[in-house]
Amino acid sequence: MARTMAITAEAALAAVKKSNAGESDKPLSESLGHGVGSLVLKLNKGRGHWYFTYARPSGSRDAWPLGQFATAVRRASNATDGMLSVAQARAKAHQLCAMRLNPETADIRAHFERLEARRVSDERAVSAARDEADRTAAALALHSLAALLDHYCDYLDKRGKLSAKTVRAALTLHIKVSRPDLAAKPAAQVTRGEVAAVIRELREEGKERMAGLIRAYLRAAFALAIGAEGDSSAPAALIAFKIENNPVIGIKAVPVKALNRALTASEFGAFLRRLNQDHSAEAALIRASILAGGQRPQQMARVQANDYDRDAGSLRLWDPKGRREHARLHLLPLAANGRAEIERLIDHANARGTQWLFSLTGKNAVRVDSLSCWL
Repeated sequence: MARTMAITAEAALAAVKKSNAGESDKPLSESLGHGVGSLVLKLNKGRGHWYFTYARPSGSRDAWPLGQFATAVRRASNATDGMLSVAQARAKAHQLCAMRLNPETADIRAHFERLEARRVSDERAVSAARDEADRTAAALALHSLAALLDHYCDYLDKRGKLSAKTVRAALTLHIKVSRPDLAAKPAAQVTRGEVAAVIRELREEGKERMAGLIRAYLRAAFALAIGAEGDSSAPAALIAFKIENNPVIGIKAVPVKALNRALTASEFGAFLRRLNQDHSAEAALIRASILAGGQRPQQMARVQANDYDRDAGSLRLWDPKGRREHARLHLLPLAANGRAEIERLIDHANARGTQWLFSLTGKNAVRVDSLSCWL
């Protein structure tokens, strides 16, 4: 039988020493009140473990673990590691005695098992809610305004539109970077007011031309998504965006301020002399555009060496502008000074090992927006 007198620190330490020496593993027991329960120190190979023993409502005996016996002198603040002195173990046992007086917690094991089940259930609920939130966030990101714009730019790139890089750069800067909250919003929930705010801000900053371009790009992107189900050339992924309304419709177009002033003969002559003194790809592009009869630099920049017919003295231009599926071909006859300029550029391109007549790297055409310093 276990001893039922009050357990002292000295008695507990002596019992541990006997257990460690292999002399006895007899437990120590302290009654905490008739029918309430007992504090028990069980011993095994020199280690002591505290238990609260009591009778369950079913009549069976149970031993609820409290912690390991601390053989060293310990303060109450050190009980968090599960090592308990005699006084600390007794205090915990008295707490369980008080719980025994409440019918709802009288069965100590059942009570703590219910708490544990509730904790596990709550953790699972929190985890499930977190997973659902992650799935929702992923779904929103998959069909966000930023994702729509990426699909639109990829669509332009796939169709060979040279404007694709310019469009992507503009939308990245003025939507994704400048307005990340709007970019992350589901595209189908973007409102006209939100788009108008973007356009308005650009205009207030004096960026009238960019405001008009952003409006046009957004309108085209939403229009592509709306018609994706019936357009076999549109990305199939756009159908899942479920966009039914174009928020750009109803936003007034940004008027283009046309420049009516023309250069005088002396001014134009000075401009040509400056061009002739510059050997950059940008200057060559502007000079060739002028000598070819005033062609658009955007169109002229795409010219490659094999687009020139030396025998006919003509230049082949491709115009992919607009919604046309295939670029429109233009054969442009050149005057003598125009032919001389193109042939000089071809010789220069051949020496560099590239087909591009107007290129900084030889790998692609010069960006037309880099001409702003000249115009």
